[in-house]
Amino acid sequence: MADTGPAEFVRTLGNAALGVIRADMAPAQKENFFHQLLQQDFDIPGMARFVLGPYWRVASEPQKEEFRRLFEDYIVRIYSQRFAHYHGEALEVTGSRSGPGGAIVTSEIVRPAGGPPIKVEWRLGTQDGLYKVSDVIIDGISMGLSNVPNSHRLSSAPADKCKVFLR
Repeated sequence: MADTGPAEFVRTLGNAALGVIRADMAPAQKENFFHQLLQQDFDIPGMARFVLGPYWRVASEPQKEEFRRLFEDYIVRIYSQRFAHYHGEALEVTGSRSGPGGAIVTSEIVRPAGGPPIKVEWRLGTQDGLYKVSDVIIDGISMGLSNVPNSHRLSSAPADKCKVFLR
Protein backbone atom coordinates (compact mmCIF):
# COMPACT_ATOMS: atom_id res chain seq x y z
CA MET A 1 0.00 0.00 0.00
CA ALA A 2 2.85 2.35 -0.81
CA ASP A 3 0.72 4.62 -3.01
CA THR A 4 -2.06 4.88 -0.42
CA GLY A 5 -2.55 7.74 1.99
CA PRO A 6 -2.93 6.96 5.70
CA ALA A 7 -6.73 7.32 5.77
CA GLU A 8 -7.18 5.02 2.77
CA PHE A 9 -4.69 2.53 4.25
CA VAL A 10 -6.78 2.30 7.45
CA ARG A 11 -10.08 2.21 5.54
CA THR A 12 -8.84 -0.65 3.34
CA LEU A 13 -7.32 -2.54 6.28
CA GLY A 14 -10.39 -2.10 8.49
CA ASN A 15 -12.87 -3.05 5.79
CA ALA A 16 -10.87 -6.16 4.87
CA ALA A 17 -10.86 -7.20 8.54
CA LEU A 18 -14.61 -6.54 8.92
CA GLY A 19 -15.25 -8.54 5.75
CA VAL A 20 -13.48 -11.55 7.22
CA ILE A 21 -15.25 -11.10 10.57
CA ARG A 22 -18.63 -11.19 8.78
CA ALA A 23 -17.65 -14.07 6.46
CA ASP A 24 -19.07 -17.52 6.91
CA MET A 25 -15.77 -19.33 7.41
CA ALA A 26 -14.18 -21.51 10.04
CA PRO A 27 -12.59 -19.73 13.02
CA ALA A 28 -9.19 -21.21 12.07
CA GLN A 29 -9.43 -19.57 8.62
CA LYS A 30 -10.24 -16.22 10.25
CA GLU A 31 -7.28 -16.61 12.61
CA ASN A 32 -4.98 -17.38 9.66
CA PHE A 33 -6.19 -14.21 7.92
CA PHE A 34 -5.50 -12.11 11.02
CA HIS A 35 -2.02 -13.60 11.44
CA GLN A 36 -1.28 -12.64 7.84
CA LEU A 37 -2.76 -9.16 8.38
CA LEU A 38 -0.64 -8.59 11.48
CA GLN A 39 2.54 -9.76 9.77
CA GLN A 40 1.90 -7.64 6.68
CA ASP A 41 0.40 -4.42 8.06
CA PHE A 42 1.37 -4.17 11.75
CA ASP A 43 4.75 -3.45 13.32
CA ILE A 44 4.62 -6.54 15.54
CA PRO A 45 8.39 -6.47 16.26
CA GLY A 46 8.14 -2.84 17.40
CA MET A 47 5.01 -3.50 19.45
CA ALA A 48 6.60 -6.53 21.11
CA ARG A 49 9.71 -4.51 21.92
CA PHE A 50 7.53 -1.76 23.45
CA VAL A 51 5.48 -4.23 25.50
CA LEU A 52 8.55 -6.00 26.88
CA GLY A 53 10.07 -2.66 27.81
CA PRO A 54 13.48 -2.68 29.51
CA TYR A 55 13.56 -6.48 29.50
CA TRP A 56 14.01 -6.39 25.71
CA ARG A 57 17.65 -5.39 26.20
CA VAL A 58 18.45 -8.45 28.32
CA ALA A 59 16.46 -10.98 26.31
CA SER A 60 18.33 -13.31 24.00
CA GLU A 61 17.45 -13.36 20.30
CA PRO A 62 15.54 -16.66 20.65
CA GLN A 63 13.58 -15.17 23.59
CA LYS A 64 12.77 -12.04 21.58
CA GLU A 65 11.59 -14.13 18.64
CA GLU A 66 9.48 -16.36 20.88
CA PHE A 67 7.96 -13.33 22.60
CA ARG A 68 7.09 -11.75 19.21
CA ARG A 69 5.43 -14.97 18.11
CA LEU A 70 3.51 -15.41 21.38
CA PHE A 71 2.49 -11.74 21.40
CA GLU A 72 1.09 -12.06 17.88
CA ASP A 73 -0.75 -15.28 18.82
CA TYR A 74 -2.17 -13.54 21.88
CA ILE A 75 -3.43 -10.56 19.87
CA VAL A 76 -5.10 -12.85 17.31
CA ARG A 77 -6.73 -14.97 20.01
CA ILE A 78 -8.03 -12.03 22.08
CA TYR A 79 -9.33 -10.00 19.16
CA SER A 80 -10.86 -13.06 17.46
CA GLN A 81 -12.96 -13.56 20.60
CA ARG A 82 -13.95 -9.88 20.74
CA PHE A 83 -14.73 -9.60 17.03
CA ALA A 84 -16.87 -12.74 17.11
CA HIS A 85 -19.60 -10.54 18.62
CA TYR A 86 -19.56 -8.07 15.71
CA HIS A 87 -22.59 -8.24 13.44
CA GLY A 88 -22.98 -5.49 10.87
CA GLU A 89 -20.53 -2.95 12.32
CA ALA A 90 -18.92 -0.54 9.87
CA LEU A 91 -15.64 1.40 10.00
CA GLU A 92 -15.81 5.12 9.28
CA VAL A 93 -12.56 7.07 8.97
CA THR A 94 -13.11 10.49 10.52
CA GLY A 95 -9.72 12.18 10.16
CA SER A 96 -6.03 11.90 9.50
CA ARG A 97 -2.92 13.91 10.28
CA SER A 98 0.60 13.17 9.14
CA GLY A 99 3.89 13.93 10.78
CA PRO A 100 7.56 13.17 10.20
CA GLY A 101 7.33 9.77 11.91
CA GLY A 102 4.10 8.59 10.33
CA ALA A 103 0.43 9.40 10.78
CA ILE A 104 -2.52 9.19 13.13
CA VAL A 105 -5.86 8.19 11.66
CA THR A 106 -9.06 8.59 13.64
CA SER A 107 -12.06 6.43 13.00
CA GLU A 108 -15.22 5.06 14.52
CA ILE A 109 -16.79 1.65 14.51
CA VAL A 110 -20.44 2.36 13.82
CA ARG A 111 -22.86 -0.07 15.44
CA PRO A 112 -25.85 -1.23 13.42
CA ALA A 113 -28.26 -1.08 16.37
CA GLY A 114 -27.58 2.64 16.82
CA GLY A 115 -25.41 2.34 19.93
CA PRO A 116 -22.66 4.85 20.52
CA PRO A 117 -19.78 4.48 18.07
CA ILE A 118 -16.47 3.07 19.26
CA LYS A 119 -13.65 5.58 18.76
CA VAL A 120 -10.50 4.08 17.25
CA GLU A 121 -7.18 5.84 16.71
CA TRP A 122 -4.60 4.19 14.49
CA ARG A 123 -0.92 5.10 14.99
CA LEU A 124 1.02 4.48 11.80
CA GLY A 125 4.73 4.42 11.16
CA THR A 126 6.47 3.77 7.88
CA GLN A 127 8.86 1.00 6.95
CA ASP A 128 10.38 0.82 3.49
CA GLY A 129 7.84 3.36 2.25
CA LEU A 130 4.85 1.37 3.52
CA TYR A 131 2.55 2.18 6.40
CA LYS A 132 2.64 -0.16 9.39
CA VAL A 133 0.27 0.05 12.34
CA SER A 134 2.32 0.67 15.47
CA ASP A 135 -0.66 0.86 17.85
CA VAL A 136 -4.43 0.93 17.84
CA ILE A 137 -6.14 2.89 20.60
CA ILE A 138 -9.72 1.80 21.15
CA ASP A 139 -11.84 4.12 23.28
CA GLY A 140 -8.63 5.56 24.75
CA ILE A 141 -7.00 2.19 25.52
CA SER A 142 -3.81 1.14 23.73
CA MET A 143 -3.91 -2.30 22.13
CA GLY A 144 -0.24 -2.76 22.95
CA LEU A 145 -0.60 -1.98 26.63
CA SER A 146 -4.04 -3.41 27.34
CA ASN A 147 -3.26 -6.84 25.95
CA VAL A 148 0.01 -7.57 27.66
CA PRO A 149 -0.12 -11.12 28.97
CA ASN A 150 1.10 -11.27 32.57
CA SER A 151 1.62 -7.49 32.56
CA HIS A 152 1.42 -7.48 36.34
CA ARG A 153 4.87 -9.10 36.29
CA LEU A 154 6.54 -6.15 34.60
CA SER A 155 7.58 -4.48 37.83
CA SER A 156 8.65 -7.61 39.68
CA ALA A 157 10.39 -9.80 37.10
CA PRO A 158 14.18 -9.92 37.45
CA ALA A 159 15.88 -8.51 34.37
CA ASP A 160 17.82 -11.74 33.79
CA LYS A 161 14.64 -13.82 33.81
CA CYS A 162 12.97 -12.46 30.68
CA LYS A 163 11.43 -15.86 29.98
CA VAL A 164 8.80 -15.18 32.65
CA PHE A 165 6.88 -13.29 29.93
CA LEU A 166 6.89 -16.29 27.64
CA ARG A 167 4.62 -18.42 29.78
